[in-house]
Amino acid sequence: MKNVLVTDTKYRMSLSPIWELAGKGYAVTAIGYEDVPANERLGFYSKLVSGRELVTDESFCHRIGEIAKDSRPVLLPGNRRSLEHMINNEELLTSYCDFLIPERQSLELADDKEAMYHVAQKIGVPVPTTTSLSEHESVSDMADCVRYPCIIKYRNGEVLGKKPADRYAVVLDRDTFISTYERMHAIDPNPIASDYIEGHDLGVAVVMSRDQELIDFICYESLREYPIQGGPTCFLKTIYSKKLLDYSVRLLKEIRFTGIAMLDFKGTPEDPYFLEINPRLWGSAAITYVSRSSFFESYVKAAQGIAEPMSTETAAPQYALGRKMRFTPQAIACFASHMKHSPHTMRIFLQYIRSLLDPTVRDGLFTLRDPMPYVKYIQNLMQRR
Repeated sequence: MKNVLVTDTKYRMSLSPIWELAGKGYAVTAIGYEDVPANERLGFYSKLVSGRELVTDESFCHRIGEIAKDSRPVLLPGNRRSLEHMINNEELLTSYCDFLIPERQSLELADDKEAMYHVAQKIGVPVPTTTSLSEHESVSDMADCVRYPCIIKYRNGEVLGKKPADRYAVVLDRDTFISTYERMHAIDPNPIASDYIEGHDLGVAVVMSRDQELIDFICYESLREYPIQGGPTCFLKTIYSKKLLDYSVRLLKEIRFTGIAMLDFKGTPEDPYFLEINPRLWGSAAITYVSRSSFFESYVKAAQGIAEPMSTETAAPQYALGRKMRFTPQAIACFASHMKHSPHTMRIFLQYIRSLLDPTVRDGLFTLRDPMPYVKYIQNLMQRR
């Protein structure tokens, strides 16, 4: 039985690889950090894991080596913290484990929104009209040149430690643009400003091999976000778009990316605009489990060098289409926010009640087979309020 080490089990996205891989017969060890409170290590509460191990930033490589011993497991980074350790110590960790991670240069390119917009334009992938302060004499001059509504983004809000909803701001007028841009510029120089694209958020998660070949993918459409002005997805469904997949693979090949990435687009599946790359596990990763994808097994096989690559020309979805998923606490908060701000309260009420009671919509964190991570997640939410 192959052992897989899933790190950063504080995060809800770590549960999807645990559920999928344990269900396929892999022995999954949950890796958590000692400085994370015990009640926040969600993966440790899963009854499906074969082991639970703690690491520190200083002991990461040594502990992984001890845990691996002679078994040569596959190491799957659950979030940015472990990914950084793996990139910084790749040669040492390769002697213990198999894994797929991007090189530092590829990661830095993927992180830089403005740089990726230039890459996208170079290879013919549509992007919103975008500008930065370096192209203008002043913030006031910049405010006169953009079109409203406009979205302002940090170049790399994740590295700044910002929560997803705080990494950008949608502004509707010139005065708000100036005050918002100056505030964000003081935190991280030269944020970018882009046209606000109408439509839903569209996601494409991809596994890329060491040779930058497509191994597996899943496409989905975000139906609701919270906060409603633009935030993380709380209700989504699986789709397939050859155009989305083609754009995603072309972008990742261009920057020679290896491993797991989620690419964010906006618009429609037929007319998408590229927004950014999340070069790691993403917040809605549970959609792979809900749609019966083998996404994380594909990662495991690719890490071992035994996965068969796909062609974007002939690739077909290896997951169930039209599967819907929600994160219930955030969906309820989204409902309350819509009720507060929308004049069509009855229509909104009926839409949400219908979706909340729909038995075909799965929760992204709750499963009868393994309920304790969800119970602990809800307890943690309640304690924060």
